[in-house]
Amino acid sequence: DEEAKMKISRDLKDDIITATLVMTRTVYDEMLVETLKRRVREMFNVDIFEKERKLLEEEKKEAIEKSKLEGELEKLREVVSKLLLNKFKEKYTKELKEKVRNGDMETLEYIADHIFDITLDEIKKLLSNS
Repeated sequence: DEEAKMKISRDLKDDIITATLVMTRTVYDEMLVETLKRRVREMFNVDIFEKERKLLEEEKKEAIEKSKLEGELEKLREVVSKLLLNKFKEKYTKELKEKVRNGDMETLEYIADHIFDITLDEIKKLLSNS
């Protein structure tokens, strides 16, 4: 078809497809609507839900990444808490433990990396700033 080869903007194609689907669904049976949808897609060679699909895929990836980071942070909090308990025993107070539970990744990584040479006062100072 010559019409199918016309250069039409992506937004106009989307509008045509959407209007076609809305109008046909109100008048014709399901099988005809599916046939029309297939032919329109073939004619314009477009995925009418491409934008939505890409957005959902991106949101899914972001949610997975966020979950991974949250899991890593939670594990780091547990490890640092155990290290501090082993190093400082009874000096490791509930207040300090709570600060570790709320500590950020960078601060907790620093504490874990320097566990052998860091003092209790330095830890308190670091955690009060995070």
